[in-house]
Amino acid sequence: MAGLSWKLDSGGSGSPAAHQGVLSDLTKVTRLHGFDPVVLVLVVGGVMFVLGFAGCVGALRENICLLKFFCGAIVLIFTLELAAAVLAFLFQDWVRDRFKEFFENNIKSYRDDIDLQNLIDSLQKINHCCGAQGPDDWDLNIYFNCSTESKSREKCGVPFSCCVPDPAQKVVNTQCGYDIRAQKKNRWDNLIFTKGCIPALEAWLPRNIYIVAGAFIAISLLQEEQPVAASWWGLGTRVDQQPPYQLPRYPKFPVPQPPSCSPSILLAVQGQGP
Repeated sequence: MAGLSWKLDSGGSGSPAAHQGVLSDLTKVTRLHGFDPVVLVLVVGGVMFVLGFAGCVGALRENICLLKFFCGAIVLIFTLELAAAVLAFLFQDWVRDRFKEFFENNIKSYRDDIDLQNLIDSLQKINHCCGAQGPDDWDLNIYFNCSTESKSREKCGVPFSCCVPDPAQKVVNTQCGYDIRAQKKNRWDNLIFTKGCIPALEAWLPRNIYIVAGAFIAISLLQEEQPVAASWWGLGTRVDQQPPYQLPRYPKFPVPQPPSCSPSILLAVQGQGP
């Protein structure tokens, strides 16, 4: 308990990790329109826990209500995913603007977080791109800005991940992007990647449309398999819980009935009377 109190006491003399952890770094460099991505991570984790609990307990205890809830939730999530994909296709310009804004915000924080820096470098090296729309986007970063007030050695440059790799060099030259944008643009093509990462990703999607479609179909089948299995399980549970068929109850032994008298016997009895 004392250790937990020490961790929660961020105003004390704790380690720097207590003041600026991984989640706080993620919040700082990826906040978009006041939205905290950590909240999204927590919400997704909570939904996954509730669905996993409902599906597991419903299957173990053969609870039809929990199985119905699990099945309905999975179908709802799949419907929302499909709707999001359709909306993203219909409003491509809006999605492109949001992604551009997101990328530019992270360019501004390029030197503030090592994990974000490695992520951007990997994205630029894999896609052979530089910046959101082009190398000039790095003017948004105070270290790469071309303004006269900047005293940075990286002034008017780009990160090394924007440089065209030289096969003859076995060691990565991390200073290859220095003063690149101070030169004429007709010399950029031989030194750095001039295509932006957003156009590069847009060009990558049509080339790999079958891979993307196959992955989407595979994920959809995996998601739809769970509600189908839950429905069959619930149907079998409902049949097992029904009472067995009962035949109508009859007396085990027939009850003797008094003998019926015929009309001739009745007349004979009446004739013997006084």
